[in-house]
Amino acid sequence: MTQATIRTLRPNVTQQEALRVFNLGGLRGLFWRLRNGPLQRLADVYVPYHLYRVRYEMGGAKHERIFALDAVDGSLDLFEFPAIPDRSQCEDLETRNHLQDALDDARAEALLREKVLRVLFQQGFFRLRGAPKLECARLPLELHMPYWLGLYGSDKALRCRVLDAVRRRMEGAKANAFFEHWLAAWSGGSSCPDPFVAREPSRPRRSSSARRPGRKAGSTSARSSAWKNSRTASN
Repeated sequence: MTQATIRTLRPNVTQQEALRVFNLGGLRGLFWRLRNGPLQRLADVYVPYHLYRVRYEMGGAKHERIFALDAVDGSLDLFEFPAIPDRSQCEDLETRNHLQDALDDARAEALLREKVLRVLFQQGFFRLRGAPKLECARLPLELHMPYWLGLYGSDKALRCRVLDAVRRRMEGAKANAFFEHWLAAWSGGSSCPDPFVAREPSRPRRSSSARRPGRKAGSTSARSSAWKNSRTASN
């Protein structure tokens, strides 16, 4: 992992909020800690996404929607936005905790079509009419989505839980495996590879004046903007 300046959607979950979620987490969180041990580290990680404009016609009406597909392997859930995120919803961040694009354009579009059709089917849009023809166009905006990782276990048996920092939800086994695979590729089996920046859970929160430039993690308006303007596209 190399240091880079990336553009990311503003998170809706602060470090302290993420810490509370990982330390509490209800019965599922309790079971996780009993099985894997206490939370060892907390880290913010950023996944590259490609944005697409998808057009289709259904029932004589034309539709246009904005989706985002993860550019690593396309396995994470789609994001959907009512409009292309603008500068007020994003921030530029210098970090080493980011994944690299690995998905070629042809494979990305094929996965996007498959996932969008699944979304439409789940929403009941073409059960009686058949699948619509999709027109997909990739948009020029390169955007990363923020996630919080809770790292558990020993150096030889790393496990992680994942919190979507935009949609404010815990992810499932698919996302956990996605990030564990990435960590293992860089760490060679240790819990935290050298270039990976993570925080000890017990570390006190820094004052607002000490936060990294550009991050307004404590700002209600900054955190609520992206949350109100994105929603889950289950796939």
